[in-house]
Formats: sequence, C-alpha cells, structure tokens
Amino acid sequence: MAIQWGYHFVTGLRNIDRQHESLVALVNKLDATVANNALPREIEGAFQELANYAREHFALEEQLMAEAGLDGDFVAAHKQAHSAFVDQLTAMWQTRAEDADGTIKHLLEFLTTWIYRHILITDHEMARDYYRRKGLTAPPSLLLTTSAPR
Repeated sequence: MAIQWGYHFVTGLRNIDRQHESLVALVNKLDATVANNALPREIEGAFQELANYAREHFALEEQLMAEAGLDGDFVAAHKQAHSAFVDQLTAMWQTRAEDADGTIKHLLEFLTTWIYRHILITDHEMARDYYRRKGLTAPPSLLLTTSAPR
C-alpha cells in the first residue's frame, strides 16, 4: 500500500513539496511498521510522528494561504479539510483497541486516499491560485490536474 512519491505531487512551492514528501514517507513508515508486525508501542510512535507532522504541515499551508491572500472561501474549506482529517485520524486511532488489525488497515487506506486526493486536487488548486495571484508561471506538474477556477 506504499505511496510512491513522484512528479505528479509537485506544487512547485518548495517548503510545501518537501513537507508533502515527508508526509508520504511517514505514511509509508507507518505502513512498513505495521507490515513488519512491530510492537504496539512502535506502531504508536510511527502514528504519533505522522499525526504531529501533519499538524505542523497544515499550519504551514494555512500560513502560506493567508499570506498569499488566497480566496477566503477556499481557505476556509481547506482549513476545514485539514481539521476534518485530524479529527478522523484521531477517531480512527482511538478505536484500534476494538479491532487493531482492521482499524489500522482502514486507517492506512484512509491515509493513502486522503493524501492522493488532498495533494493532487486541493493543494494543486491552492498552488495554482498562489501562482496566479503572484503573477508567476505555475510548474508543469500543476497542469496535470484540473479544477474549477476561483
């Protein structure tokens, strides 16, 4: 279930891309930790590292959107998506005692799907708007996905 980092994820916003790549690596680390039948405390550690880094990353994205003056409705929806992600991740993690294997498998599927959708759709839209507002040319990777103009 590992996520393969590739050009299609690139926004051209260096700090965002570095953090996206780190998030992908942390999801893959959690997946590998689970696959290797690690001890519960090791799985917990990998999960906490991912959850903490996601919060840090979301704060950076939200700061960038505010500083760039992106569309207020888009920024609000983006922040809500971040908040919902953290809430869903936390809720799923807290239910693992009931069915550890099933919960963690579902959690990894959720993470993989969310990362792909969020980066390739929402974050690419954010980056396109950022470049548009700054009068800059977006990198070709952003031309690979489309969305409604804002």
